[in-house]
Amino acid sequence: MKVTLEFVIRDDKGNILGQNSPFSLEKENQQKEVEKSKTRLIKEGGGNKSKLSEEEQIILMLVYLRHYLSFQLLGIMFKISESSAHNIFNYWQSLFEGNLPASLFEQVKKHPEEMEKIKEELIQHELIVDATEQAVLATFRAG
Repeated sequence: MKVTLEFVIRDDKGNILGQNSPFSLEKENQQKEVEKSKTRLIKEGGGNKSKLSEEEQIILMLVYLRHYLSFQLLGIMFKISESSAHNIFNYWQSLFEGNLPASLFEQVKKHPEEMEKIKEELIQHELIVDATEQAVLATFRAG
């Protein structure tokens, strides 16, 4: 499978701020090479089929990254189990990691020479912090 994506980041006026070049998912090709050397107990293609298409799986990952929902809620939304939602997210996130647009702070860490350009961009924008706090119920056992 080869997936090619291109990301264009625009500001509120439509100006292009950043652009990623197309990439292919090489991790899956590496995994296929490893699988070829294994002795199979089950025929290739055997086992349970995924309940979600590849597009739906990528959407699940993007919904999680955008809204930071629990895997339990994602499971309900996509009509799969919580563990399946978790596994699907981790699978696609590992394939996309390094290729999704990074935050400006991550870009500065990777390319410190772009600090002045990023400062100029940030001066033109209002900073809104979107933070979520969730209560964590802790259970204690009397010892």
